[in-house]
Amino acid sequence: DDSCASSCSDGPPAPAGAAPAEDGPAGLHGLLTTRTPLRLNIVHYPEIVTPDVVAALIKGVRVGRIPASYDALLDFSKTRHFEIPAETMVSLAMSRRASLDDAPDRVVRNAVFNVSDAVWEHVETWYTLFEDQRPALVMRRFDTLESALDWLERSKALDKVRAALGGAARKA
Repeated sequence: DDSCASSCSDGPPAPAGAAPAEDGPAGLHGLLTTRTPLRLNIVHYPEIVTPDVVAALIKGVRVGRIPASYDALLDFSKTRHFEIPAETMVSLAMSRRASLDDAPDRVVRNAVFNVSDAVWEHVETWYTLFEDQRPALVMRRFDTLESALDWLERSKALDKVRAALGGAARKA
């Protein structure tokens, strides 16, 4: 399936490229589209990012509605403001860090695009809470969707080469 996965959909999948539904289980609709063949979660952040928005996404990962090992494309094109106090951000980050244990052998990549400088400050602060995390969470900022997708695709290709080389080295 190439649109919203059945785990986050009430009905039949939307056609490829369609906008996600406005509401649904765990408050994920309107926030998330999962592209299964690409192993990619696409997060569409709202105009105001609150603790409830971030908590719904983390809960989705924790209960298995969002695949923990998929890379993410983080779209902040509508986001104008973060309303998350620092102590709440740390608490949410610790919860997200725990969910990374669900994918212990994989680097999870987050490509951020369409983000203003003011919003980027908050996103970057969030990311610093994961810099020492293993397994790794890698986040990069991009000006365009195309460059974000290119980075994610190139990274996946490199993972396949590394896996093939690792397997060949074990056989030798």
